[in-house]
Amino acid sequence: MDATQWHARLAVGHWFSHLPVPFQHSLLAHARLRQLTAGQYLFKRGDPPCGLYAVLEGTLRVSAVNEHGKEALLSLVGAPYWFGEICLFDGLPRTHDACATGPCTLVQVPQQALLKILEESPRYWRDLALLMSQKLRLSFIGLEQLSLMPASVRLAHRLLMIVEGYGDMAPSKRVPTAPGRPGGDVEPVAPDHQCLAQGPASPGHRAPGLWRDRNPRCTAATRGGAHLRVLACKPD
Repeated sequence: MDATQWHARLAVGHWFSHLPVPFQHSLLAHARLRQLTAGQYLFKRGDPPCGLYAVLEGTLRVSAVNEHGKEALLSLVGAPYWFGEICLFDGLPRTHDACATGPCTLVQVPQQALLKILEESPRYWRDLALLMSQKLRLSFIGLEQLSLMPASVRLAHRLLMIVEGYGDMAPSKRVPTAPGRPGGDVEPVAPDHQCLAQGPASPGHRAPGLWRDRNPRCTAATRGGAHLRVLACKPD
């Protein structure tokens, strides 16, 4: 996969597509390809800064584990999600673990190469600040939901965020149509249901989205058609 293919995949994301074109080209010119296998860590909490990353294929699990082995899952991220910018601003170690849930392909813009780009063009700092502020905004929303919403509604909102790439998917990608089933047995749904079960989805089963089978009033949320599928039902 060359830089042209990388650009096509990343351009569906809101942040990258709105960057100045010279900055897009600079990022990809300094980028290197990283490939992970299932269960392989990209980095762990406490690791030194290593640059900016974007997911091209697969899904990455971002989490933290305490001394008792209890894990806090922050996010499941897929293409074209960019991350790692916090360490670029403060130069401090990684705050969480990032582990591949399956085969995963990423691009990495190394820390020193990115700092050199920013030294030559300081105006690009604002673009990276926008990437970080988008995630800060989502964190504030999550804290509000934790205080005000029941668990079932918080889960539904989290599923929608995963499907929508945490706000970075282009709008045209967010409301998919069920492939091969126009007017058939599925329809997009709103996040007003209770979770019943979850498990892996069949590859290629459905386009990414939140769906309800009309007859049993069941919902399935999928990420990339394979990585996540959660069944749910509207409360009576």
